[in-house]
Amino acid sequence: MRIRYRNVKQDSNGVIISGSATLVENKYLRNASGDRHKNHTQQTVVERLGKVVWVDENDNQRGIFDTPSRGLQFYDAKRDEFIPVDPTDDRLSGTPYQQETAWIHVNFGNAFLFFNEMKKTPFMNVIRSTFTEPVRYEKVLAHLAHDCLKNGSSIKCGEFLVSSSNTSARVSVSLEITDASSIHPCNPTEILLAILGGSGSSGISK
Repeated sequence: MRIRYRNVKQDSNGVIISGSATLVENKYLRNASGDRHKNHTQQTVVERLGKVVWVDENDNQRGIFDTPSRGLQFYDAKRDEFIPVDPTDDRLSGTPYQQETAWIHVNFGNAFLFFNEMKKTPFMNVIRSTFTEPVRYEKVLAHLAHDCLKNGSSIKCGEFLVSSSNTSARVSVSLEITDASSIHPCNPTEILLAILGGSGSSGISK
């Protein structure tokens, strides 16, 4: 297998701005008449790798491509191996594909402010008295933060926890949660109903 490049161009910083690539295979074909002088090599297309994003300067048979069928992938022709590329990968620096990890302060700030305001209300004490098991209590808090702060996005609760301060503050939850469907109650309405039907109902009535 070999990577065949076409019209690859770089800017002044060495970042690839255009170009495509194709994965090809060379096959040695023998002449049907037996004349070895007419034997030849034929190059066939195995897969279109799409837009070239990054090429290893020490080995041009290794690179990152925005493939039509696989998405953003690193490919090594010698190993014939595809590996998905994370948007935060340093090799994407300067390209439109790189994604900064700005969530560290943004999500921490949101979660911190949310719980800072929540603890000023009786609601937090009601939740604590209703859900007495530590892990279940933390799950409820995690889902409250997720549902109130996801801001209309489709991010799952488990993914939200990984990218927010809830992970470091609630280790037992982060290790156990994989997706929102695995945990109940899973939204503020169900949490409220559980409280109304449990020991917390007296807290609300007061």
